[in-house]
Amino acid sequence: MKRYISYISNHKKIATVLIAVTDILFFASSDPNKSPVWLMAIGFSLLALSVYIVCRIAANLLVILGVIKSFRNWVVLTTSVLIFLVLTLQALGQLSTRDILALIPLVLLGHFYFNRVSLKDTTF
Repeated sequence: MKRYISYISNHKKIATVLIAVTDILFFASSDPNKSPVWLMAIGFSLLALSVYIVCRIAANLLVILGVIKSFRNWVVLTTSVLIFLVLTLQALGQLSTRDILALIPLVLLGHFYFNRVSLKDTTF
């Protein structure tokens, strides 16, 4: 079992390094002003994956430091989606204060909803 866990752990590390190298090569070699739309879609996909990985690493670091006991995957996913949306809107020049003010109540509503759903008894 220990061997299996270390195997998975090593592959996650390798995948993270490969994504970081791919990000560096892609964003250093592409020009967003001259790139076709499909290439920009690849760039935004890489950005989304990178933001998710950074949020996942940050959550693991908070667990290791003892700030939180554990984390839920939906919290990490929601956080990474929100960060990605803000970065995407900023990159497209469409980010405004109203967008951020609209996201705050949606995040709070989602937080209360998911906490309420997870607290319900789901036994039959």
